[in-house]
Amino acid sequence: SMKSLAGRAVDERRVRVTDVERPDELAKCHALFIADAAPRGSIAPWLDKAESLDVLTMGDGDGFAAAGGMIGLVSDGPRMRFEINDTAVKRSGLKLGSQLYQLGRSVSEAAPK
Repeated sequence: SMKSLAGRAVDERRVRVTDVERPDELAKCHALFIADAAPRGSIAPWLDKAESLDVLTMGDGDGFAAAGGMIGLVSDGPRMRFEINDTAVKRSGLKLGSQLYQLGRSVSEAAPK
């Protein structure tokens, strides 16, 4: 779970995990994780706000990256793999390392409805 990351160090900075209730609270975040339990139709405002603030978006469950998230974690049998939506990453202005692209699978974003 994301809570298990709390207190760990990344590049000598401590990770703090916070629950947010509204997209406008993302200004204090560097990354946003949206659990698969969130209805897909309700995540668009979160993804839009996160992109405008250069907040990395991650989620689990099939279709997260295609729905506009940047990194989607999906199960592949007993393993987990991840998908990268490069269009969403580029819109945000963030840059992901080349090693991440080598490990992940690029996915196309679904056309807006």
